[in-house]
Amino acid sequence: MKRTIALVLCGGEGTRLRPLTFYFQKTMLPIGINQKPLLE
Repeated sequence: MKRTIALVLCGGEGTRLRPLTFYFQKTMLPIGINQKPLLE
């Protein structure tokens, strides 16, 4: 399994990340082992 090196969140409604994007913006979704948002 490859590791993710980069994650690019571009414009759009985030329909592929639903149902998570109903409650959070894409940059505020918990990411990684620590489950921290991309922006704090």
